[in-house]
Amino acid sequence: MPVFGGYETVAQLSPTPFGSVYKAKAAGGAAANFIIKTFSPLGADAAELKRHPDVKKFLGSAELQKLVAATSKHWAPVHEMGVSNEGAYYVSTFYPTSASRLIKGKTKLGSDDFFELTQAILAGLVSCGVLPALAWESVAQRDPASAHGCDGIWAGDAGRAAGGGFDQGGQRAGRSGSAGACSV
Repeated sequence: MPVFGGYETVAQLSPTPFGSVYKAKAAGGAAANFIIKTFSPLGADAAELKRHPDVKKFLGSAELQKLVAATSKHWAPVHEMGVSNEGAYYVSTFYPTSASRLIKGKTKLGSDDFFELTQAILAGLVSCGVLPALAWESVAQRDPASAHGCDGIWAGDAGRAAGGGFDQGGQRAGRSGSAGACSV
């Protein structure tokens, strides 16, 4: 399995023609608590990678995510990023349950849990300035029973929201106070 900086991959989760997502552990560590997202433009060799404009965009996106995560608990952290022979990469925390699992129908939520998850996603979007606070306040004041009227409120992967407050089956695992983790 490939090694990226100080992290060793243990399983490939999602291969694509342009890169992969791996589950990983810190070098010499036991627990696989990280993901590594890679990107390598077709036809670019190892020497070209650092200069390739698409690689610069990929790493720029990871740098932005790292900066936002440093000031907001609602964003997934970036622990390391760089370029290796396998391509450009960044390392983030692995969240075993995520909104993507909800979208794919692998996890079921009741309306109260869905409302709580939506609030966490919105809090993350407000904290980084993507969503104006005024819009968040109007939704945050709603009674969970009326959450069904909030059609169309969805954002990207909120791994920490689901992973922090829900178990693998989507059941409430206790109120941990964690909120949505977004990925740029």
